[in-house]
Amino acid sequence: MTGIDVKGQMLSWPFSGDGLDGVGIGGQPVSEAIPTPGPDGLLVRVDAVTLCASDGKMLRLGTNYPLLRGRDLAAQPTRLGHEVALTVMQVGRQRRGTYRVGQRLGLQPDVFVGGERRCFGVTLPGGLTEYLVLGRDVLEGDDGPYIFPVDGLDPDGRLSLADVAVTEPWACVEMAYQPRRRLHPLQGGRLWIHGDSAAGFVLPELPCGEVVLSGAARGYAKALGAQGHAVRIAELADVLSSSQTFDDIILLDPADRLPELALPLLSRGGLLNLSVSADNARRYETQVDASRLHYEPISLVGQAGPDVGAAYGEHRSDLRPGGTLLIHGAGGAMGRMHLERALSLPAPPSTIVATNRGAARLLELQTSFAGRAAERGLTLRLISPAQQPGLLEEEARRLGGFDDVVVNIPSVTEMQYAASFLRHDGLLALFAGIPEGQPLRLPLGNVARFRAEFTGTSGSSLADQRRVIQKTLCGELDATSVIAAVCGLRAAREGLAAVMDGRYTGKIIVYPPLLDLPLLGLEGLSVLAPTVHAHLNAGRWTKAAEKALFAQFARPEVQEAVRP
Repeated sequence: MTGIDVKGQMLSWPFSGDGLDGVGIGGQPVSEAIPTPGPDGLLVRVDAVTLCASDGKMLRLGTNYPLLRGRDLAAQPTRLGHEVALTVMQVGRQRRGTYRVGQRLGLQPDVFVGGERRCFGVTLPGGLTEYLVLGRDVLEGDDGPYIFPVDGLDPDGRLSLADVAVTEPWACVEMAYQPRRRLHPLQGGRLWIHGDSAAGFVLPELPCGEVVLSGAARGYAKALGAQGHAVRIAELADVLSSSQTFDDIILLDPADRLPELALPLLSRGGLLNLSVSADNARRYETQVDASRLHYEPISLVGQAGPDVGAAYGEHRSDLRPGGTLLIHGAGGAMGRMHLERALSLPAPPSTIVATNRGAARLLELQTSFAGRAAERGLTLRLISPAQQPGLLEEEARRLGGFDDVVVNIPSVTEMQYAASFLRHDGLLALFAGIPEGQPLRLPLGNVARFRAEFTGTSGSSLADQRRVIQKTLCGELDATSVIAAVCGLRAAREGLAAVMDGRYTGKIIVYPPLLDLPLLGLEGLSVLAPTVHAHLNAGRWTKAAEKALFAQFARPEVQEAVRP
């Protein structure tokens, strides 16, 4: 093993699953030996961790959190903190030549090994510590390493520690606007085709393995059989009552309720194609499990006309240039990030309406974003539906609805409310997750006739994180604008409490090397750290402010070792 000689004790915040009382021991971090990596591991220093709303969710739910179900956290604690900036300290023998001491790293927390999801900061101990070991699961997962060297992307060292840590939450926002669904039926998958009327419909080339036909779609049996498909004829009632699921479902001019009955038969990540004849004007009001759109995600496509394959074509996934955008729930950290992204686009929407329940956060949005919107010639309206009843409805009528609706509130009632303002050909993006089994009524007829898009996202990928870094470096995105407060490792528990309380509109960044830095909102720096405050840019966190923070609060040996 090669690296810096790091020995002794370190502070860490284990999580034993009993709310804030389960963070640390007696409300304090624990002292434990700095770990030593094996021949195939890396010892890394945690330079920065940004706290996330999902950290608060894990604290509230404990072992009821989906990824922690069945785990005895009292006997096998984990550690929170999945948005991190890391530096390599020691390199195991088998990793030499790939990684080097002093190398800056970012990390993608969604780790898959053998098809099993192991999430860093959830099932794998996360970043609320001074040092940690990265093992084979992170370095050799199903998609290769789940870390990425920052130096290759940023050879001039322009990125701050905060820039690297927030790549993960920004990547989640970025992923919400990336094309993700399949553009064809699944290769070798299981397909069900049903038609109440199949007259005039032309099927695309189908790469599927097994095909089940019911209703008028039975007429395709001979042709599909001749193409080598394993074709099975079935009664509609038998398909609907079966426990069998399908990777793809194609419905041809179905009865009104059939899409709703068919959706539970869609496999995880499956795709429903609603194809209707040109004169079919049914709305197909359908109850869709909102959690399946967000977490799995299933895809809903469609087309109006004879060409069934047209439903699989390219589709809009980003905000409509020059269009109208509603961000419902814009006052929290993630909502602000969606607003920041929209305002930063080369071709942004012309009108943005952002909502929040309380007026105080709307005022903060006004302070943070109104000037930038005006500079770009964009209209920004801030509305509290709770305190200004009827105003959002009035604005939606004036605009003729919204081209894009992004929902950041984990409530199916609020999702339904926001979706009611979507134009026929609009894009609905569900960014907040809710428990399974909560139905959202959507007009699937608009998907077929107007190419509406109903989507949801959870998590991100390494590619999304690299995209965020590129946008940051080229000046298209001010990634650290979301930072609202800073603290050191000892104050991390208080930071988690602040996340649960919604104390700050933006994110809290923890700097583990600054052990004793108290939790400070950026506005409070003017009194307690005026030199740091002087380096803010219009109240926003900067690399210069980060350097000043380390200069004031870091121990001498930390200043020498950690150079933001």
